[in-house]
Amino acid sequence: MNTAERDLGSEERLLEEAIALVASGRSRRVVVAGLPDTPLVLGAARRSADQAGLRLRLLPEIGLGIVDVAIERFEPAAR
Repeated sequence: MNTAERDLGSEERLLEEAIALVASGRSRRVVVAGLPDTPLVLGAARRSADQAGLRLRLLPEIGLGIVDVAIERFEPAAR
């Protein structure tokens, strides 16, 4: 496994841990900052968040192919 593959695996684990934390109810929102904007990592995380009933949102871009991601619980609309 090369360094790039190891880094992607580390970022995938970080996102999975953030999803687990929010899904457990111990946090309503977790932001993971400074991730590479790669469909491989973000696509897998989005599917995991969807399966857990959570939302994955990309926060405003900071440029250079780096993104911040918020994992959130769905909040009912205020009436």
